[in-house]
Amino acid sequence: MNVLEGDFKDWDKSGLIAGTALEFGRKMIKPGVRVLDVTLAVEKKIFDMGGELAFPAQINFNEIAAHDCAHHNDDRVFKEELSLHKLILTKLQHTIVHIIMMIEFSKKKML
Repeated sequence: MNVLEGDFKDWDKSGLIAGTALEFGRKMIKPGVRVLDVTLAVEKKIFDMGGELAFPAQINFNEIAAHDCAHHNDDRVFKEELSLHKLILTKLQHTIVHIIMMIEFSKKKML
């Protein structure tokens, strides 16, 4: 059965994994926390839930619009004045789910 015929279980599971991993990462993001620690924890969460990475987890800051992946010795930490986007892409079988969350510390709210 193809997706157009109503087989959405992989899409549902992939979306659940992506949403859970995004919320898991959001709770970790606080001033002083290392970017690499959040990235690795989010990726581990995706794998632990049975998903795969469609692309490495990304955290994009004010001046970096997209595709910023923490590297193995990344020493950046979250700062109070940051506005950032957190991007998660998960893959399960033939499905790819792409979700984004924006957090703005300066206004103390999630958008």
